[in-house]
Amino acid sequence: MDEVIKMILEWARGFIRQKESEVKDAPSTPPRPGSPPPPTPTTGTSGGNNNPASICDDPVVQGRKGKILIWDHNESHGNDVRNVFLGSYVDAASRITMQIGWNFSDVEPYDLVLKSTSGFERQLPLAEKYPETCFIMPVGSNHDKEMTFLNNNVGKIVLTRTYEPDDKVGTAYGGVLEFWEKDHKDDEKAVSSYGNALVAAKLLKIWEARGGCWEDTRSAARNTAYRDNNTHPNGEKWNKKFGFGQIRINEAILW
Repeated sequence: MDEVIKMILEWARGFIRQKESEVKDAPSTPPRPGSPPPPTPTTGTSGGNNNPASICDDPVVQGRKGKILIWDHNESHGNDVRNVFLGSYVDAASRITMQIGWNFSDVEPYDLVLKSTSGFERQLPLAEKYPETCFIMPVGSNHDKEMTFLNNNVGKIVLTRTYEPDDKVGTAYGGVLEFWEKDHKDDEKAVSSYGNALVAAKLLKIWEARGGCWEDTRSAARNTAYRDNNTHPNGEKWNKKFGFGQIRINEAILW
């Protein structure tokens, strides 16, 4: 009887080892047809760190309530930016703080800082100091030209461009661009401030719907942005004139 038990135990051990080997050597399961692509790290373009969990799992970040700072150097211009932002997201009005002046106010933690002025490179130290805050700024001025920068790895700053497809006019662009947007004004020029405000409103809606993490929000927006033959003629995911494309709110929320 003891010999029979020993034989059964040896057979069982061998069977278990065989199954463990099969699981270890099995190929990874391919994605289902039609499933969205996984988020990919960006190189040489605007983007956050490539390990979203390092910030997204922070309980402080998870408990944020969507406080917005519109920071401008001119009161009239700041109010115009605010009105464009609210035209896209009127429900956010009660959470907006206006700041006019050159110095950044850090009295309270903001979730989004909307700054529709050029000179984003000067704000890089602030973006690094407040990693839980999303800074959104234009690549440059209203002049339709390519900008070159010493630092293309801009981290937490979302950089935008405004473009009017009907008139084929746009604002500054370059290797740091993340998203583009129309300014929706009835004229024949593109204004970087207004497109920047609309990108901010779209991202805030996605951020709130997806649980309040900017790394996750930006990844979802990049992977689901609208791209066509006019903006991305070679089927590329990113280029220096249109970034990752035009944000689609519903698609990014569902991604």
